[in-house]
Amino acid sequence: MTTNYRSALLLLVALSLTGCARFPELDKAITEEGKAAPEPVLVDNRPLISAAATGSVDTTTRSSLQSRAATLQARSTALAGPVIDPAELAEIEAAHGRLRAETGRVAPEPGTR
Repeated sequence: MTTNYRSALLLLVALSLTGCARFPELDKAITEEGKAAPEPVLVDNRPLISAAATGSVDTTTRSSLQSRAATLQARSTALAGPVIDPAELAEIEAAHGRLRAETGRVAPEPGTR
């Protein structure tokens, strides 16, 4: 058996054993009321799925969704602009140039002396 297969088998066994572990913290979290509660009633979800498959949306829901989509599109358009306005960008670039010149005077690039 190759090393990769052994490693995979060992990992699979280790993960399988963790499924057998007990978790007392979770057992303590269940109250007596919770332990005495009846089992939940399972309902058939096929009617819900078939209704969703037809894609029927009433006019109120449709107009609400269209309005929401338009609002989100407007926000998206507003956020698509530049993050820094041109005046601030020019100021940042000028400061960068000044600092770059000062750095060159104080600590020149390696190999330039």
